[in-house]
Amino acid sequence: MQPTIGSDVPLAGFNSFGVAAVAGRLATLGDEREIPALLDWCRSSGPVHVLGAGCNTLLATGRVERILRVALAGRRIVAGDGERVLGQAWPFPSPF
Repeated sequence: MQPTIGSDVPLAGFNSFGVAAVAGRLATLGDEREIPALLDWCRSSGPVHVLGAGCNTLLATGRVERILRVALAGRRIVAGDGERVLGQAWPFPSPF
């Protein structure tokens, strides 16, 4: 499965303070099946900055060349008995 990779993507909606920065290339991990392709992309050239939900992220530059944005659904525990847990998926809220 191939991930989504965009060029010149505005990052204001992806950081806590809304700093107007741009990603030269932004790869978005939205499905676990994209991991092998994204690992190849990460190894291909130069450093990659990893961006989660954007909380506590402050971008101090106007342009970041390569960003890997993790946009997978999370998990939360809804029940447990000390040995087993029951989890439920929850999506990250999207700023868009």
